[in-house]
Amino acid sequence: MFLAGGLVQIFVFIGFLFLKDLYSQYMMVFLLGLSQPVKSMIAYTHLMEFLPDRESKVSGLFMCLDGMIYVVSPLIF
Repeated sequence: MFLAGGLVQIFVFIGFLFLKDLYSQYMMVFLLGLSQPVKSMIAYTHLMEFLPDRESKVSGLFMCLDGMIYVVSPLIF
């Protein structure tokens, strides 16, 4: 599930680069939002449960940065 969500996000970012139609951009934002919970809820939850305390804090920081990328990048593209 995590890899499938990551692959969808890669294709979405490629779509952001090459598709300039407004409706295509809306579809890319929709797909990006659809694939984000799959990646975040599964992967980061498992990382925080199975890692020791310090590594759990680092994975939480990466979760925050990962979410910020998906908020800022559509605005940049």
